[in-house]
Amino acid sequence: MCRELGNGRSGTVYLAYHVELEEYRAVKIVPKSLADYDTFRKEALFLKTLRHPGIPIVYDVEEDTGYSYLIEEYLEGESLYALVKRLGSLSVKAAADLGIQICRIIQFMNSAENPILYLDLQPKNLLVCNGVLRLTDFDHAQYASDAAAFGERYGTIGFAAPEQYTGEPLDCRTDVYAIGALLYFMSRGDAPGSVPEYRNEPEYRMFDRIIRGCMEKEKEARYQSADELQETLQELQNQLKEQAAESRIVVFAGAAAGIGTTHAALGMSHFLTRNGCPALYQEAYDTSAVRTLAKNMGIKTVMLTGDNEKAARQIAEKVGVDRAKGNLLPEDKQSLVDSIAKREVIGMVGDGINDAPALARADIGFAMGAAGTDTAIETADVALMDDDLRKLPEFIKLSKKTFRLLVENIVIALSIKLIFFVLTLAGIGTMWMAVFADTGTCLIVVANGLRMLRWRG
Repeated sequence: MCRELGNGRSGTVYLAYHVELEEYRAVKIVPKSLADYDTFRKEALFLKTLRHPGIPIVYDVEEDTGYSYLIEEYLEGESLYALVKRLGSLSVKAAADLGIQICRIIQFMNSAENPILYLDLQPKNLLVCNGVLRLTDFDHAQYASDAAAFGERYGTIGFAAPEQYTGEPLDCRTDVYAIGALLYFMSRGDAPGSVPEYRNEPEYRMFDRIIRGCMEKEKEARYQSADELQETLQELQNQLKEQAAESRIVVFAGAAAGIGTTHAALGMSHFLTRNGCPALYQEAYDTSAVRTLAKNMGIKTVMLTGDNEKAARQIAEKVGVDRAKGNLLPEDKQSLVDSIAKREVIGMVGDGINDAPALARADIGFAMGAAGTDTAIETADVALMDDDLRKLPEFIKLSKKTFRLLVENIVIALSIKLIFFVLTLAGIGTMWMAVFADTGTCLIVVANGLRMLRWRG
């Protein structure tokens, strides 16, 4: 176990590391005092049955006398709740985009061979992973036939449909109501009250009309499926694209290197993208870090990325990387690092959870201290706290200089000891020679080491 990831009413989730597979897993631990094993096993079976990019993979389910354990895919991201609370609210465009993703997941569940109702759609059960929504915590989910038979099934206040409290039959429109409540939450920053307030401003009118169509008290008045709702949101998104303003170029310039210009530009790009304004960051200042490694230091460079291979090669050619490999999964990166490490000493630079296995396998791992994930930083040997790749050549030069100095000191110390030993055997060694061979050697080694204080790269 590495650390706690979060906890809720149904249990606690921990980050775990699989030593044999060298991969991270999420382990949900539920006390049997809160839920019996059959209920817990039902959640695992749902996850096993559902294969969708927005639903985590389940690997195993276990139990002991006091707890039940669900071992599933580790998802690194931010909960929708935390994202909205951090930003205050999302733009209509960003909320519509996430709403479409929610609809796709729910429609997939509702249209399964044995339809499943989620019944507890709320922002804390949704993770945003690099702009992609992932649905978690299936402890309230039910097969549609069972949900209709058992009546009352309470969800989260503010997001649960009225029929979940009145004992009326539940169906896919119950989840549609919750999607509407999520759209309301994303655009306002707060959950809808008992009487949702709708806005009449032109930029919100269409979006709020969609929310109202989800959250009608009577099921017959709502959108009849998540698929129908998705089509309406897609139409709204297309309209927003047509009305979108012309692209603008924002330039960030700094008076000197290392003062945070790149951080400011990346922060603005991230903020705009999160708020529904796609932003492309382009680095115009060439740090030449890669070329310095390749040309001046004789080090071969290889790019390993999960992105498109053609794009990876173009970027590699532009920045001076020798080779590029794209479309790689974490295990593919680790396998390539393994194969290279058999022939050569290898250093790996990474910043994300997907880089952690390769970082652990490399002879030395470098992580980005500011932009890197906690997992990458914990796995790496060195963290570049200002994310400046120009520090890599400096680090390597410093390492080589330090190694040479260590060799010099070892040679000096052993040589003096050897000379004194020979003189002693010849019968001409004195007490003062012994003092020099001991204390004098220490002073010489320390003085030689102090030369590093003058190192400037």
